[in-house]
Amino acid sequence: MHTQYQYYADYRQDLDKILVKIAEKERQEQEARWRREQEIQRQREIEEQRKREAEEAKRRREQEAQRKRETERKHQADLQSIIDWAIKNKIPADKLPRNTQKLYEQQNLDLSGCKLTSLPETIGKLSNLQTLQIRYNQLTVLPESIGELSNLQLLDIENNQLTALPETIGELVRLKEFDVCSNRLTVLPEAIGKPNNLRVLRISRNYLTTLPDAIGKLSNLQKLDVDGNQLTALPDAIGKLNNLQSLSVADNQLTALPDTIGNLTNLQELFVSCNELTALPDTIGNLTNLQELLVSCNELTTLPESIGMLLNLKELSIALNECMTTLPQYIQAADYIYKEHVIAEINRNAERQERERQERERREMEERKLINRVKKWWSDL
Repeated sequence: MHTQYQYYADYRQDLDKILVKIAEKERQEQEARWRREQEIQRQREIEEQRKREAEEAKRRREQEAQRKRETERKHQADLQSIIDWAIKNKIPADKLPRNTQKLYEQQNLDLSGCKLTSLPETIGKLSNLQTLQIRYNQLTVLPESIGELSNLQLLDIENNQLTALPETIGELVRLKEFDVCSNRLTVLPEAIGKPNNLRVLRISRNYLTTLPDAIGKLSNLQKLDVDGNQLTALPDAIGKLNNLQSLSVADNQLTALPDTIGNLTNLQELFVSCNELTALPDTIGNLTNLQELLVSCNELTTLPESIGMLLNLKELSIALNECMTTLPQYIQAADYIYKEHVIAEINRNAERQERERQERERREMEERKLINRVKKWWSDL
């Protein structure tokens, strides 16, 4: 009985082991199937994701292509509007091409003397322009889009009727030369100090009463011409223009020059004729590279001794400073090309003042004689 029970127990134990193995195998197979299903699902999701990404990329390409087509259509329309404007204003085809592609490729555009009263807002689309000349017209404003001419190096709008400049002028980062002479400007925008590549700035014959401090930011400026305005003073910031070689502020209403003018050590030309200067700052002696100094037609009575330090000076003009009758010894000893003219002018001033003194004495003597005759006549009555 015990043997049968033991046999049954062993059989049961073996069966349990077999069942456990079967269950484990089924579990492993089920897990493997689950993994395969998961992998299939993952691959399916990856494929779907790829399809979605491909569709999204296709959609973006189509949108980009559509955007480019629309941009190109808009671009062509803008260029055509410039051509239409040119035709309306009777601008010759040799000045402004009638083909949109040629117009877009244009690097130099000269519309001087075309009797223009305005520019099209789309002028900024001519992004390949390097020079734009619109001198001798009747423009009263510049379009804001002028700042989109990112490759512009020369802008010449001399002899128009501009009363202001747009702030976008500061976006012309490649601008090297800007001429806005003979207009009606009363103020310059702060943005004038932004085109850091500017070499030449001409704003003479306008109605400016001040220059903005921002002008001192033009660190590469070599020539500044503000003749014929109504300036009563120059900003101290003028002394920050370290590369300036020529400064012309003639025919204004300046009563003094700032001491900071002595910081312009690269200056070769200084023209301040026809102002109301009564003296020059001592710092002018720091301008050791100065070759021409024109201070004619002011109210100077003398020159600072520091001028004797200007060893490179070749021309000194002090004509029509009627109160200046003597020339300092250090000036007389200097070897200026125009020294003879300077001395002659001083001598003329001295002679004029001597004649005026003699004329005053003659009149006083005649008045005294007349008074004496009247007194004698009165006493004889």
